[in-house]
Formats: sequence, C-alpha cells, structure tokens
Amino acid sequence: MSKRITVKDISEVEFLVGSNLTRLIEGNIIYVIARGEQTDEIAKLQREINYELAKRVQGKLHYLVDLNDCGKNSPGARDIWYRLSEDEITGKVAIFGMHPVAKVLAAFVMRISKKKNQRFFRTKKSALQWLKFSL
Repeated sequence: MSKRITVKDISEVEFLVGSNLTRLIEGNIIYVIARGEQTDEIAKLQREINYELAKRVQGKLHYLVDLNDCGKNSPGARDIWYRLSEDEITGKVAIFGMHPVAKVLAAFVMRISKKKNQRFFRTKKSALQWLKFSL
C-alpha cells in the first residue's frame, strides 16, 4: 500500500505538497521546489494549489520551478505539467536545475508545448531575472 500524499499549509502563500515546496513570490510568481518522485497524485494536488493561488493574484501566474532534487515523473504527472503550461492562467515558465532528470523533463514539456512561454536555465538567479523582465 502506498503512502498517502498530503498538503500542508505553511502560510497563506506557502505549502508542502508531498515533499514539494510551493510558495507565491513577487506578486504572481509561483516558486516550486520539486523534490523526489512526481506521481499523478502529487501533480493533481500541485495543480489544485496552483489554481487556489491563481485566485489570489491579478493577471497570469508565472512559474519558477527548481528541478535540482526532482526525481522521476509519472506519465500522468507529465501530462498535468503540460496542461498547466498550456492553461490560460499561465504566463511564463522558468525551469532550472542541473539534475539530468530535470533536463529531460524540461525538454519534454517544452518540445510538446504549443506556447513558447517556457525556458530552461542553469540557475535560479537567471530564471528569476527572465521572469521579472517579462512581467
């Protein structure tokens, strides 16, 4: 039997979704630190949190995603990430991380995306600068 994934409220704008840390920063940027395996259940809960945070901001949501400690993504999770990136609430997506899994995941999502709103960066600093410049 698998372990039940939980969402823990840290504050009004910060949550733990399983092991993932999600925080609303800079007004309308969702900063996600993805940790470990990303299952369908984690992705579904992450999507729900993102939609809740979208209700609290004006305009589109932008994502800053740290994949340094990210593990394998299930096919269902990859589909959810893709759909989020294509959603009308999504503006820009800046992904960073040097882990090989991070690069594969980022390349997969960017390759199939119809929008050209995503970029992969080596560092958090460069990713955040691109997002801020784009706002």
